[in-house]
Amino acid sequence: MTERLTQTDVAKLLNDSSPDARANAAAKIAGQFNAGDLNATERGLAEQIFRVMVQDAALRVREAL
Repeated sequence: MTERLTQTDVAKLLNDSSPDARANAAAKIAGQFNAGDLNATERGLAEQIFRVMVQDAALRVREAL
């Protein structure tokens, strides 16, 4: 089962924007996307998030995608 991004994860990103927190969120979103766990609206949002995250300066974040 794919680990899902939760509201807690999003709240954490608001308080902790470290590369580790960003990479964790990226991995969860990418996992859900790849597993086909998202509906059409969620897939669109994930794609928008990917467009931002692929430009992240931290290699770890880009690798998580």
